[in-house]
Amino acid sequence: MDKDVLQIGAFFAGAALLLMLLATLAFSYFIVPQAAPTKRASWITGLAYFLSVVGVTIAIDTTEGSPKLSIPADILFPVAALPAALFVFLYWRWTFRRAWIDDDNIPEGVEINDDDWRTGLLRLAIVVLVALGVGLVRFLIRGEARGLF
Repeated sequence: MDKDVLQIGAFFAGAALLLMLLATLAFSYFIVPQAAPTKRASWITGLAYFLSVVGVTIAIDTTEGSPKLSIPADILFPVAALPAALFVFLYWRWTFRRAWIDDDNIPEGVEINDDDWRTGLLRLAIVVLVALGVGLVRFLIRGEARGLF
């Protein structure tokens, strides 16, 4: 792997963290506000991840003078954004869970024990696979895969 890919991958990871933190901060006020903490965190993180991945890859594709990499941005950015997505998910899950425990207005029939972190990570993994699939399809449609195989 060349040095340019590592540097741009690190830049992508930082950009993903910043974009997802800003997006989830906005989404936290109106996306499933009455849901259990893990479900709510996975929804806002998954949506922010998908929008940031699609937005950045489209921005890179339309920018003049963007560097040509051995790994296309359609594949590199979704992979580089994974640690940021995991961090953002765990942060919001912890924040929502703390607020849920401290709140006396928990919806009727729902207990804190019904909230499982593994289901949230599964939802996030599904969004990651969809984003990777979209990136792979875009890469194949553009016809750049001929030189790789």
